[in-house]
Amino acid sequence: MNPFIIITFLPHLESNQKFKLASAEFKNEIIFINPFELNQKFIDSYPDSKYFIRIGDYRYKEVISHLKKFPITYINPLNQFVIFRSKALTFQFFWKHHFPTPSTLLVSENNSKVLTEIQKALPFPMVGKLSESSKGNGVFLVSNNEELKYFLETHMQTHQVLLQEFIVKSAGKDVRVFITENELLSIERQNATDFRSNLNQGGKAIATSLNPKELELCIKLFKLTGLKYAGIDFLRTDHGPLFLEVNVSPGFKGIDDVYGKDMARRILEIKGSR
Repeated sequence: MNPFIIITFLPHLESNQKFKLASAEFKNEIIFINPFELNQKFIDSYPDSKYFIRIGDYRYKEVISHLKKFPITYINPLNQFVIFRSKALTFQFFWKHHFPTPSTLLVSENNSKVLTEIQKALPFPMVGKLSESSKGNGVFLVSNNEELKYFLETHMQTHQVLLQEFIVKSAGKDVRVFITENELLSIERQNATDFRSNLNQGGKAIATSLNPKELELCIKLFKLTGLKYAGIDFLRTDHGPLFLEVNVSPGFKGIDDVYGKDMARRILEIKGSR
């Protein structure tokens, strides 16, 4: 049997170990490999295997550049990692395809004129985000002019940054939709002590059903991404969903815990070809 190949820096993560357990059902070996150890000799040894990329923010641009050297069709295309690992590119994707989002500014300069324009466009508090961050890291609540200056001065030299409308009604809450070509499951993530809802920031997950508009937009968005599986995040408002993120390598602990599903097995079942 052809082994499943998981490209990751952290094979001992709980989600990666779930892949190892799930692979036994298929009677397939699972091989974890550091992205930078992948080479043509290795690929030639496993020409018919499925390759899954499970990486976070760490050195992801270098990882993608390295993986592009090889003639592999990965489960979830490399080019989509480039788009959806960047919040700035993700929002440009949303806008191009007319998906509703919170009011968002991509900030490229830091001067008095820019500060004035930001304050005209967005009221305090607003949300500051680093474009290449995940799991709630690199997300800040900016409550006044001094905090805005500090956020820009601290982060703009090393990161692309976004400023976003703070949706008061959705503070500490969002919806995560785990979706494949054959299945869709949704949870609401809630955090009573932090405006960020991420489970990594102390949030909890409960089952939730999507209304017809949410369902329609999530399926449409998933089809447009070209992905085989994804995590789609949005905020619920009185005017409908506002989209935040498409995760190309989503964790699935919340989904597994709430629904008692084995999402690792479902991901391994996804069809792919070299």
